[in-house]
Amino acid sequence: MFVPSLALGLAGGIWLIVTVPPLLPHPVLSRLMMTLLAFPAVAAAVLAAFASQGFVLETRGEVRSGEVTRVIEHQGKTTSYECVIRYHAVTKAPGTLNCGKSDHVGATVQVAWDPGGLVEPDFAEAKGTYRFFAILAMVSEIALVILGELAVAMGVVLRAAHRVSAARGPGTADGPEAAVGR
Repeated sequence: MFVPSLALGLAGGIWLIVTVPPLLPHPVLSRLMMTLLAFPAVAAAVLAAFASQGFVLETRGEVRSGEVTRVIEHQGKTTSYECVIRYHAVTKAPGTLNCGKSDHVGATVQVAWDPGGLVEPDFAEAKGTYRFFAILAMVSEIALVILGELAVAMGVVLRAAHRVSAARGPGTADGPEAAVGR
């Protein structure tokens, strides 16, 4: 489920890099719009991936109760944690899953996993949690569309103003050179 989100995010990023700079004639304005458009684009892709995983776990997943028996810390460029889970009953549930620094040995947890293996297992959350991520992803997409339309409108207005200024040319009362000659 992460691959489609990554592909869409990559396609959107390439679109931003190719489309926005030619629209806006001033480099500073172009970079500003690229930065403003990048935030909702990345947020939408990440939130959509979380929503997809939550949806799959809620609709197809199985949930089992267990206890954290060990927390393994992995050092690298970033620190990550892996929890070893012991279940209260015999099950095919995963024995380990990614966890956080706040998880501790002895904690009782609910683990959700997809028997089909479409998504990674995770701690079971409240029903409908994926809807929260889906709503945030939609809000990010709407912000991306609005900012994109703003970039296009600004580009059109700035180019039209530039053409009008160039058409008036030097020597007219409204041209920039008129102020120099006075």
